[in-house]
Amino acid sequence: AKDDILALHMEALRGKREVFGSSHLSVAVSWNQIGCVYGKEDQEKALESLLKCLKIRRAQLPDDHPDVLQVLYNIAVIHHTGGTLTEALELYCKCLCGMKKVLGDGHRDVSSTLICMAMIHRDQNQMSKALDCCREALACGKAAFGMSYEKNEQMGLIFELLGSIYQLKRDVNSAVTAYKECVRVYVGACGKNHVRVG
Repeated sequence: AKDDILALHMEALRGKREVFGSSHLSVAVSWNQIGCVYGKEDQEKALESLLKCLKIRRAQLPDDHPDVLQVLYNIAVIHHTGGTLTEALELYCKCLCGMKKVLGDGHRDVSSTLICMAMIHRDQNQMSKALDCCREALACGKAAFGMSYEKNEQMGLIFELLGSIYQLKRDVNSAVTAYKECVRVYVGACGKNHVRVG
């Protein structure tokens, strides 16, 4: 199935290049999609495709344009899943600054970026930074989703992450509180039989 999807994107890329040329923004969209399909399975090809997308977009769009920030985020994710955490964190920071400027502090994409940054800080044993990012992600998520945050899977992930950070800090009471909230939100978002609840 992945090979079929990749073949379709490659075919679309060829068609766009023939019609519009190699530096058209629609070609950048195809490179971004191809990079995302490669994803975790082939980091080198994923990065190669995403960097081609970034080059086209940066030549025609300002650095804080949402489409530039999107591909920067996708590149950061590839570095993150591939274990090159310093590069990932640097890119997430760039994305965060741009997103806050363009989208505002209370946007779901800002919250998603903060979640990723919190994960890296946690994995690098920088618990204070992880906690700061997680708390900011929580505030941002509540602003983005309003009262419906209690039924949002992304918010459940934030509480789960918060619980893991408190657990590593050996703050058992805070960890239990966060995990209870995590379960409550996941049940609201996904139902009580969902894999995240179990």
